[in-house]
Amino acid sequence: MTICGGPPAVIREVRPPLSSEHYPAYDGSSAVFGVAPDYEAPIRYAKKGLMTEVETPASTIGQLFHRACDNAGDKYALYVERPTPTKDQGSLPDEQWTKWTYAQYRQDATRCAKAFLAIGVPQHASCNVFGFNSPEWIISSMGCILSGVKIAGIYPTDTVDQVAYKSSHANAYVAIVEDKSKFDKYVQRIDDMPNLKAVVTYVGSNVSTSEVKRKDGSTVKVYGWEDFLKQGDTVGNEDLENRTFQIKPGHCAAIVYTSGTTGQPKGVMISHDNLCAVSSSFDAEISRILRTMGGGGQERMLSYLPLSHIAGFLLDVILPLVVTQHNNSWLTMYFARTYDLRESTLPNRLQFVKPTIFFGVPRVWEKIAERLRAIGATVTGIKKKMSTAFKAKVLYWSTNQQVGGNGGHKCCHNFAIKKLKIVKEKLGLECVKLCATGAAPISADILEYFGSLGLPIMQLYGMSECTGACSFSTPLTYQWGTCGFALSGIEMCIAETGSDGRITRQIPPCANFRLPTEAEQGEICFRGRTIMMGYLANPDFGPEHIKDIEKKTKDAIDVDGWMHSGDKGCVTKDGMYKITGRYKELIIGAGGENIAPVPIEDNIKRLCGAISNVMMVGDQKKYNTMLVTLKTVGATGEKPGTDELVGAAANLIPGVTLVSQAMTNDAYKAEIQKAIDATNADPLVCQNNSWKVQKFVILPRDFSLETEELTPTMKCKRNVVTLIWKKEIDAMYGE
Repeated sequence: MTICGGPPAVIREVRPPLSSEHYPAYDGSSAVFGVAPDYEAPIRYAKKGLMTEVETPASTIGQLFHRACDNAGDKYALYVERPTPTKDQGSLPDEQWTKWTYAQYRQDATRCAKAFLAIGVPQHASCNVFGFNSPEWIISSMGCILSGVKIAGIYPTDTVDQVAYKSSHANAYVAIVEDKSKFDKYVQRIDDMPNLKAVVTYVGSNVSTSEVKRKDGSTVKVYGWEDFLKQGDTVGNEDLENRTFQIKPGHCAAIVYTSGTTGQPKGVMISHDNLCAVSSSFDAEISRILRTMGGGGQERMLSYLPLSHIAGFLLDVILPLVVTQHNNSWLTMYFARTYDLRESTLPNRLQFVKPTIFFGVPRVWEKIAERLRAIGATVTGIKKKMSTAFKAKVLYWSTNQQVGGNGGHKCCHNFAIKKLKIVKEKLGLECVKLCATGAAPISADILEYFGSLGLPIMQLYGMSECTGACSFSTPLTYQWGTCGFALSGIEMCIAETGSDGRITRQIPPCANFRLPTEAEQGEICFRGRTIMMGYLANPDFGPEHIKDIEKKTKDAIDVDGWMHSGDKGCVTKDGMYKITGRYKELIIGAGGENIAPVPIEDNIKRLCGAISNVMMVGDQKKYNTMLVTLKTVGATGEKPGTDELVGAAANLIPGVTLVSQAMTNDAYKAEIQKAIDATNADPLVCQNNSWKVQKFVILPRDFSLETEELTPTMKCKRNVVTLIWKKEIDAMYGE
């Protein structure tokens, strides 16, 4: 092949397997988990590599925080628009944003830590933070960490009952809330929060009361943000130092509540050492990426994912410290507007921030692609032909950058990249060095689309129970369809498990990861210093509660220290992990067949651009069916949208502009059926007849957080969807 106008060909990196000495040992000499609020987890060191005592010594997040602030005290840490402009207002000019340097960040976090001491919050108690992402959210987190108080975030969408449960379960002494609407959710159940001492409001507050009374006569103090920080000014440095001295690396730093689909959420206890260990693993990869892509100086990120979720907490609270601890580097966190996801205005913020690192859950990437494709559909003639040719060249290059590729490109690659920079500028991603995704499966179609723009998306895999990440892809080591290689110091395997919950066999690599056999698949398991301490048990809830939490923790972490993810997957010969399904989501047909719905759902969405969401049904049924939603105006994931079709859904069949019309239009339904038929005929997706979809129905609206079909990270709550749309499902089975 003639090479011209492009980068030199490079063979992609393959990560060599590590020996057992590179991982912490589990020999039965110490407990593998604990559930008590004051539990101190043992520190497990490896004999070699990153997780040794020399490379990653046990420390607290407070120590990492101070290193970052010492290194970049005069650099900006936090940026936010205050007050929040209206939807139709463009981004404020730089000089009008409210900012904190790292020195000011440390000052306010220290005042916050002292304020906890001033009002009598004991070590190992908790503080709730309830609201959209903001500097105060992050400052509060660090104030907790510096004072030995657990940070226990509340999802912005949580109901009064969910708030009450999490507050009492976490033993929250303080609640730091965004505004009066959040404040009122505490007031409504204040009698169910006996240990709560104070509620603090930080923006948009018109709360006039200075205290809230319980029925028993006790009171809860109410502070504005600055008044709360002033409480800390009465506490001496030596008092905070005495508390800091009592904080051990094995103590809990954060409680992350799972967004489970059934029952009460579980509180995942994350220790300081858990966070430091994952930070060390991240640092080994992120720093290398930034150096390769021209690191040094300011890095920028946009904060918009829920900070109460492990992904948001890890990326927005911890990652800036990881980057900023190094000389000549610092990370500035910009905050999105509260309505950006709901109103689909996130690209406006990206255009101002021009992030160098951008993480989006799959739903966010899908929405960006949907917007770009809608714009592309209006382009015709020579411009359309040129755009298509440029994307084909860049897709060829992105494909060859994968593990197994040769790094090759086609003629005039650099010219194509230059022309496509216009698209990146429209997105605000022209400066990005790392695009990443995680928290839910992403379709190959989306990966290929952004690959064609020169924006390959790196996949990250993890869960709250492993402190957010256990595998990762980088621009030098990625493979579409996999979620990357095991991070340094984290031991991963594909496992076969016995009746006692222990691993009986580690399953070897598969021959073809695109079509692994059943024998080549098993449960994804991992262990190491990033595995949670355990699920939190509150002694005030009684002995039965403690037993229940101990059982749930034991079901998750076996006696050998392996965390059982519940995800089904395989590993390639190059050490790249692929998720093929989730055991709880597997459809068990009437004949006992195990069917993984996600690949089928993704393929149907890929083949029919009008579809927004699909959910396959078929558990204990003679055949499989599918619920289909269409792309509509106002559907953002948070909200279900309207009846009006948009983008590819509006252009599919002339004259069909509403969901209500599409539901009964034979031509429209025939286009969806084509995608289903093609998927049914694809052996890489449907392994046999029992996997095929026989019927479908178009629903009158999209899935959303508001209607409770999606989790805060936009995963489908299959059991909830099944209940909500039971009538439609039953009709497909003639029931």
